[in-house]
Amino acid sequence: MAAEKELSRLRKLPENKICPNCGVKESLGFQAIVVPFKTFVCSSCKSAHQAFSHRCKSASMSNWTMDEVVRLDEQNGGGNRVAGAKWLAKVPEDRRPRPGGSQEALKHFIDMAYNKEAWLGRGDIQEEAPRRREEAPRSRDEAPRRREEAPRISEAPQVKPPAAETVDLLGEALTTTTTNSSPAGQNLLDDGFTDFLSAAPPATQSQAGGSSASAFSFVSNPQVNAAPFGDAPFDPFAPTGSGQAGSMQPQQAPNFPQPAQQQQQMQQQIQQQLQMQQQQHMQQQQPMLNMQQQQQQQQQQQQMQQQQPMFNMQQMQQQQQMQQQQMQKQREEQMAAQRRQQEEQQRRQQQEQQAVMGCRQMLQKLQAATPENVDSLSQQVEKSVMQELQKCGMQAEAVKAETMQIIQQARARCEQIVQQRVAEEQQQKEYAEAGKQLLQELSGLVGAAEQETTKLKEAAAPVMEAKDLSEEAARAAGKTVSEVAVGTKVACKACSDFVLAKLSELQRVKAPANKEIKEEQLALQLRIQECYKTVVSSTLSAKLLISKAAKKTEASAKLAKRSELFEKYDKAKNGSWSATDITTYAKGEFSYTMVLKDAQAIVHKIGGPSARSLPKEQFQKIKVAVGIHREEAASAQRRKEAEEKKAALAAKKKEVEQDIEKVSDAVTEADPAVVKAEESGKAAKEAMAAEAPDASAIEKAVEDLSGEVNTAREGLAAVRTRATDLGATELDAELKSWLAGEVKKLEMKVMAQDARLVAVCSTLERGRAFLAQQVAAELAKLKAEAGKLLRSKKLSPEELFKEGDKDEDGSLSKSEFMALLKGCEACQINDEQVDQLFAAYTGEGQDALSADELLLIARGYYVVVGDSMLTDQATIENAQSIRRLDLKEVLEILEEVKDEAVGVPRAKCRAIRDSTEGWVSVSGNNGTVFLSPTEALLEVCRPELPLTADCDPEGEVVRPLKVGERLEVLEWDKQTSAGAIRVRARVRGAASKGWATRAGPDGVPVLRMV
Repeated sequence: MAAEKELSRLRKLPENKICPNCGVKESLGFQAIVVPFKTFVCSSCKSAHQAFSHRCKSASMSNWTMDEVVRLDEQNGGGNRVAGAKWLAKVPEDRRPRPGGSQEALKHFIDMAYNKEAWLGRGDIQEEAPRRREEAPRSRDEAPRRREEAPRISEAPQVKPPAAETVDLLGEALTTTTTNSSPAGQNLLDDGFTDFLSAAPPATQSQAGGSSASAFSFVSNPQVNAAPFGDAPFDPFAPTGSGQAGSMQPQQAPNFPQPAQQQQQMQQQIQQQLQMQQQQHMQQQQPMLNMQQQQQQQQQQQQMQQQQPMFNMQQMQQQQQMQQQQMQKQREEQMAAQRRQQEEQQRRQQQEQQAVMGCRQMLQKLQAATPENVDSLSQQVEKSVMQELQKCGMQAEAVKAETMQIIQQARARCEQIVQQRVAEEQQQKEYAEAGKQLLQELSGLVGAAEQETTKLKEAAAPVMEAKDLSEEAARAAGKTVSEVAVGTKVACKACSDFVLAKLSELQRVKAPANKEIKEEQLALQLRIQECYKTVVSSTLSAKLLISKAAKKTEASAKLAKRSELFEKYDKAKNGSWSATDITTYAKGEFSYTMVLKDAQAIVHKIGGPSARSLPKEQFQKIKVAVGIHREEAASAQRRKEAEEKKAALAAKKKEVEQDIEKVSDAVTEADPAVVKAEESGKAAKEAMAAEAPDASAIEKAVEDLSGEVNTAREGLAAVRTRATDLGATELDAELKSWLAGEVKKLEMKVMAQDARLVAVCSTLERGRAFLAQQVAAELAKLKAEAGKLLRSKKLSPEELFKEGDKDEDGSLSKSEFMALLKGCEACQINDEQVDQLFAAYTGEGQDALSADELLLIARGYYVVVGDSMLTDQATIENAQSIRRLDLKEVLEILEEVKDEAVGVPRAKCRAIRDSTEGWVSVSGNNGTVFLSPTEALLEVCRPELPLTADCDPEGEVVRPLKVGERLEVLEWDKQTSAGAIRVRARVRGAASKGWATRAGPDGVPVLRMV
């Protein structure tokens, strides 16, 4: 059941509901599983896999072991997602078959993917990101944190704009001011002139001060704007008291408008100044342009020089290619000539081989030559071979020699045949003489058998001729015949044995010499058969005579006995029976009292109405009549007894019917209790179906329902007991079957009520399970809170136990445990909760916690549920990555803090897989969960798994573990010398502790993480 349950869970995983090959989706999960590739596939892909002898099993019709099911888990390289990353990692999208496509296309895809491994990948479920992405945020929640760590634009240090120099019309620098840009500032010139100045080239170095600022920097620089004084714009060219251009600082600007004529003159002067600067710029740029032209010419020359060897090399390569082409053409012509020569040679060889084969076929005729036709056949073959000899080419001499040799061998073989014939004729003569001698010996044996047969006939003659013999005379004659028949049988058997022993020697003689021998042998065998017939007929006649005499003797004895019986009851001794004699006969022989009137009726029926007695010859009829009368009397007695029995059964049936009616009333009386239990079950179901179930209300409903169920069951049990007792009543066979049917009807009514109670009990079990889950959830929450408090002390397990064990007795009492928890900062656990937690981790008969139980309470675990990275620091900023965490990986909690900079909870953890320690985010600042609390329990997958006292698997067994039991780990993975992974653990719900194997040397898990 555990294997089927786990297989059902794997089938219903989202990734396993999509066929990895064709993409077909199945909401209930696929039935077909390809065992070599550990994939869940559709029926079409299953057929394609089976076409290549890939082993496929059915999820519901096949037998599964837990080891086979565990291999299908993603952690062990199973499942469709792992298969897609391994076998189909590089498959082009246009090569993937579509649902409903042809079976041939699907077979081709399966062959390319799994047999030829055309699109094989690394097998990683998550491909490694490119190097440029490794430095990017690892998740959507870390990206905002990186952005928050970067300085905002408004908070970044402001870059001061370069100082703008104001220049007079002669190009002399007057003063340098730096002003802040203001959106409300106004430019000195109109928009058209500003665009013109913005497009002008930069000015040269000032003659007066060597400044590199342009003459119109105060106009083109967007940072230089006039700060307003009232509503009048700032004019930098307004005259000052010294006759020079005033400073551009706002506090020195005049507070009156510029005349239009002066502005026009200023613009003209500025244009002249700009033209002069452009000319100077062109003069300065001319040498640079000349230098650039020279450099370009030099570069072109260098390129030509560099490319010249390349041109030469290309010419050489072209010449070499032409030469190679010519050589290739010559080689092809030579090969063509060689091919023609080879073809001609092969043609000649074929003709020679055909001629040789023809000669050999003719030579094979000599194998069937006989002495009568060997000369003519040799001449014919020799003539034919000589005609074909010219076509044999170089093999002509060998064929000629082979022909002469075969002809000589045929003639020699025929000479041997002639000699064998002569020898066989001589041998047949000898066999014929020997056969005649054997027949003479057999003739003598047959004559002796015939003599014995004659004696047997003489002895059997009286028996054959006799018509009436006594039993003694018949037995004496039969004895004489038997004695003589023994000698006759011996003589006949001697003849038969001689024939069997010498038959092979007689069969050696062949025709025509064997004709006379066979005729004589057949005549002798017929004589032997006649002797056997005489023996059989004589013996059977003797046996029949003896049997006939014995039967006659037996009949005479019966007749005498009957006469004696008749005379015994013949009181008058007159050779006849009266009616009184018949009654006496019935009483004496059969102990039956017959009425005289009935006896007289028998006499009248047999002898006639006027008969008063019956003669001896009517004894058999008298005997039959008495028997009939006796049977009629017995039949009447049986009818009477049957009627009496029927009346007794009717009375008993009526009594039993009353009992059945009472039991039926009891069944009806039990129905209200069942109805009440159903109503309580409905109330409990409604309480559990509420959006926010009230545990106290459910507990009360479950308690009430339990009482109602017990009451109803007690009533039904009493009814069932009464029905059983009723069925055990001793009755006649006829009433027994009727009672069984009535009791069955009562039991059906009880079963119907019991079935209603089963549905109510199901609700009761769900309620109890709900309450148990609530209790377990509260206990888990309480344990997590207590563990967090104990871990906040930042002590090792030994130091933590030592701090709690005040009396140093090696255990923690309830008061010591309570004091240890109350001594933690921000402890919110009350005394009742401490009692609940203490009771959960102390077994029966224990009143204190050991160091192991305290360790289990203090420990906490997380399971990775989101893409997470293990880092070396508690804060995210400047943290360095240690390694990426896998999904479903289990981590032991060492310390928990909160990164105040980004508002993210962080935890220092130790990875169970490789004991790596580091910091990881529990959740993101936008609510994304990366780690989820877990109890890290191990569930037993293999039956009769031993729990040993030490790490050695062969050590003392504490007790065997059952499938489905869960373990709380005290010490994680230790590898044995054989390669098995062992853990020290405590059985949840029991006090048993010890070592168990988590995974075998082959890596197959025996304990599954839940």
